[in-house]
Amino acid sequence: MSIENLDHPSGRESAHAMHVVRTNKRTAQNIEAPKRSRSLEANLALANLAIMSARPPRSTHTPLHILVSARLFGGSLDRRLAEGESPATSRLLATRAQLIVSPMRRQALAQNWLSLLELSDEPVTFMMLSNELPVRQRIIANEALIRTLVAALMAPMSAPRGVAMARTLVGDGAGPIYFKDCPDDLAHCLQETILKLNPLTA
Repeated sequence: MSIENLDHPSGRESAHAMHVVRTNKRTAQNIEAPKRSRSLEANLALANLAIMSARPPRSTHTPLHILVSARLFGGSLDRRLAEGESPATSRLLATRAQLIVSPMRRQALAQNWLSLLELSDEPVTFMMLSNELPVRQRIIANEALIRTLVAALMAPMSAPRGVAMARTLVGDGAGPIYFKDCPDDLAHCLQETILKLNPLTA
């Protein structure tokens, strides 16, 4: 065989070489295809997971009689929550807890507390009964704590127990806000309520 033939392979050798190249290419494609398929499946799985995570959870249907009872027996349910009973113990307590922590209800509750401060700022007149004065003084003395409580109620999140305590305290006619002979210290009650309003310390 001449040197020229070495530099320029025959047609048969060239065809064989092309066949080897095509075979190797197909083999490589067959190897890569499952990898691409697995990669695509993995990407789709991740995408589906991201979509499911972004979706808000479906709200569970609450029977009408539970909703009505949660409103009708609100006072007693609030006291149970304020005393530390877990909302998980019953469907009724859980529904009540969801109701009272709604932003609209917390805003209304915060306004009730601010109304106490507004009333205490009004000048004393002869129309006021004498037994209102000690209560008025308690409110004025605890204005800073009341404003802190209001800020906690207006926070993005408030713990159900703290909200229930705030509702019970401001609505208790025999409590330290309205009853001058009540032995409970208003400052201590406010501090405990503020503590329980924080989801991290409730």
